[in-house]
Amino acid sequence: MRRRSVFRKPSLKASFKARTTGRAKRAVKRAIIPGYGKKGTGFIKNPKRSMYNAVYHRTSIDTLKPIKNKKRTTQGQGNQQSSSSCLWLIFWIVILILCLANIHITLGILAVCGIVWLIVRLLKKHNKINSSNAGNVDQSVDSTDTPKTTAKPVVHEGNLVAGNKSYNINPKILPLLYFTDSQLKNIDSEVGEPSAISINFPVAEGQFQKLSYYPSYSGLTSEQRNGFLTWLTTDLSNVPDIGFAFLLLYCLERHILHDEYLEESLKIISKLQGQISNGSFDYYSSTSIGYILFIHKRLDLLKYIDLNKCDIKLQILLSHKLSADQLISLATEVDFRNRYYIKEYPELFKKALIESLKREFETVKFFV
Repeated sequence: MRRRSVFRKPSLKASFKARTTGRAKRAVKRAIIPGYGKKGTGFIKNPKRSMYNAVYHRTSIDTLKPIKNKKRTTQGQGNQQSSSSCLWLIFWIVILILCLANIHITLGILAVCGIVWLIVRLLKKHNKINSSNAGNVDQSVDSTDTPKTTAKPVVHEGNLVAGNKSYNINPKILPLLYFTDSQLKNIDSEVGEPSAISINFPVAEGQFQKLSYYPSYSGLTSEQRNGFLTWLTTDLSNVPDIGFAFLLLYCLERHILHDEYLEESLKIISKLQGQISNGSFDYYSSTSIGYILFIHKRLDLLKYIDLNKCDIKLQILLSHKLSADQLISLATEVDFRNRYYIKEYPELFKKALIESLKREFETVKFFV
């Protein structure tokens, strides 16, 4: 039986092909074939070959690995690459000694080439690090001489200057907003709060455009920011775009999570629910209301809520009763999956359901 060598037989032809035509073919396959190139796909396609390759790569040494080009990323990785290069240098010296001891000419020549290559590489890397350090020192000196300045906002009695415009924000809403700069700063930009306002972002009047799904203040256009800030100057009785309501809801949700401004937030959410007819907003706003009432145990604030504007599940949870209309709305969630009769004969279905409820529970509404 032929014994396999510990060192992999180098093939410059195969290596060149893998970097050129093979690379192009892999890119095409990755775009066409789902799952191609993902970890574990090879085992599913050919388990025997996958297991053999795994064992082979763990029990053999790639003789060309030290001279293959590697992408350099950050300067912090340079130290790790230097240490790995030193280890490979030691490895090649040991291989050279073993080859000379066994008088193996081919591997000896290859080991000498590897050592020379690593020495040249280490010298180049050393020079590059020195030049980059010198550049960093110069840059730090320049930054201390000329510090960056940012625009200072002007805020007087609720008047907010953002960009080049002034806004008289509603005094009941202003304390609830989040700002990433100015003397009103109360949150860091790194937190990633989508409703956080930066006075350095441009605002401008112009044709209004609807906001995208899951909006953020930083992602708005200058015209959209102007519309949002202008809306905050009103009493919120008219919502120009549902995206504005969601932006404000994001802000209130953070306060609710930290047990802040619960009563003020609940009043605003209830008012927005009265202005908006949207299932998604009803659900998320009702979740915030439920968090205030049950997590923070503030049932005393129930007087500010119009249950008819809340999500059906919250209505049931607070009233402890379930009506026929609510039951029909939750049909799929109560294991009534065939909605054909509900869609085709809604009145007849409702009448039959009410009669069934009366017969079973002696009332149209019944306790959960």
